[in-house]
Amino acid sequence: MKNILFILILFYSASNLDAQPCKYLNQGMTKANAIKLVGKPTEVVFLGIDDASGDSVTAWNYGSQQVKFIGIKISRIISDYRKEEEVLKKFENHEISQYELLKELDIIHSRDCQ
Repeated sequence: MKNILFILILFYSASNLDAQPCKYLNQGMTKANAIKLVGKPTEVVFLGIDDASGDSVTAWNYGSQQVKFIGIKISRIISDYRKEEEVLKKFENHEISQYELLKELDIIHSRDCQ
């Protein structure tokens, strides 16, 4: 009986290892829901304080995917935050126009989970 229980726990853990936030999470879900559905993040980053609500803004990274929280609720899910940051830096360095920025961001945000 212990072996069966161990195998079930192992199977459940393995199924959550490749869980992708952009497939399983939605805006408005809580941090507790996120942990239940996709597990603990590989990295947690504090981004500051939200001016409107006064809540902390944090980002949980899962590989190249990122889940942003305001307080305990999901505010945004990004399927490839590294690519998004790269495009934003190009815009800040005047390497691309605003039109190209919007076009690139639209492509990144419309892309499915990888």
